[in-house]
Amino acid sequence: MKKLFFLLALATIGTLTTSYAQNAPAEPTVIVCLGDICPHYKDGKIDNITTTRSEILANTTLSTPPPFFKVVEFSFSMLPKAKDFLGPFKVTGDKLTPEIIKLIQNMDDPQGRIFIENIIVNVNGIALKATPLALKMALKK
Repeated sequence: MKKLFFLLALATIGTLTTSYAQNAPAEPTVIVCLGDICPHYKDGKIDNITTTRSEILANTTLSTPPPFFKVVEFSFSMLPKAKDFLGPFKVTGDKLTPEIIKLIQNMDDPQGRIFIENIIVNVNGIALKATPLALKMALKK
């Protein structure tokens, strides 16, 4: 029963590309959201996600769309507008740390790019790498 559940879970969380004899099949793609901020697809690619500081601060937990899987770890980096790159900061668990939240809160100009990468998700005891999340932080959407 566990094997059947696992196989069904893998089938629902991603798609495999067409493979040929010479190519190994691709791993399933796991999509991760920052709270209610989820990636959108345009022409088969992840489109730019524009959000605001207040939306980011209201959505500080990484999650997957159904079926829900636990985010185990990720790295967080930020490139504030006209400032130096900050990070990467390794995070264990699924929530932005108080230090990261403070960095976002204390930005003089709440604009720039946020990168959430190296996301590891626990799928029925197996660690899978999730699709990175890149956000454009703007004054308004």
